[in-house]
Amino acid sequence: MDEALRILVASPLALIIEPALTAQFPAGTVTVAQDREQVVRAVKGRLRHDIVISDLMWNSAAEFTFDGLDVLQILRAADRVCPS
Repeated sequence: MDEALRILVASPLALIIEPALTAQFPAGTVTVAQDREQVVRAVKGRLRHDIVISDLMWNSAAEFTFDGLDVLQILRAADRVCPS
């Protein structure tokens, strides 16, 4: 599969999964966001992502103030949710 997918990986461990996604989708664009500010920049910086992968639990000190549900809220606030 060689589609030009736009993939956002929102996780403190995003750098671990990014090489596998880049290898699987060489024509695609993989954006890594490891904290709230990076997620906001990634969402506001691109009209749409085809796929958003986010950890529900961030397994970091930020987990108590920011997690996967916050990523969903950022997507919703920016009107970047998937079509129904």
